[in-house]
Amino acid sequence: MLVEIVMKNFFSFKDEATFSMVASPIGEHPESVYGKNNIAVTKLATIYGANASGKSNLLKAMKMIQEGLLLQKCSSREWLDHIEPFHLDARSEKKDTMLEVSFLLAGRLYRYGFFVNRKRVTEEFLYLEGDEQKDLFFRNATETVHRMVHGDAHHPRHFENRIVDFDGEDAPVKIQA
Repeated sequence: MLVEIVMKNFFSFKDEATFSMVASPIGEHPESVYGKNNIAVTKLATIYGANASGKSNLLKAMKMIQEGLLLQKCSSREWLDHIEPFHLDARSEKKDTMLEVSFLLAGRLYRYGFFVNRKRVTEEFLYLEGDEQKDLFFRNATETVHRMVHGDAHHPRHFENRIVDFDGEDAPVKIQA
């Protein structure tokens, strides 16, 4: 089950932006929330906003993650050609795009993502979050798989600032970004 999608330097998203399915702790409609192991996720979300506010680009990010992960297209030229960094800043065009998804699988929270440019995937990672927190893998552009220490300060993306905080109840208090 989808928990959140994070994107940075992708089409209209220069800075990190998050689409979250995490439910608020308001218990008004409990039937609309899926909760398991201290993670409460809404069963339904609506995306709306003004024209040119990023709705379509969020859907493009979802598609790129799906194709990159599930369809194993992340090395194809055609897939890489769909990577579009933020164009209104010359520095952003030279930086990698980051796409990340958090999801529940068998009651556990996982975080998968990658950094990519129009030439190649430069980094790929998978983490198990929560009490069993583990870094399952990190792969760089040379296809070398590394076992990492969680929150490794030498890694270019400091993962400790993406931890989900829980208050011990059925719903998370907040997600730090």
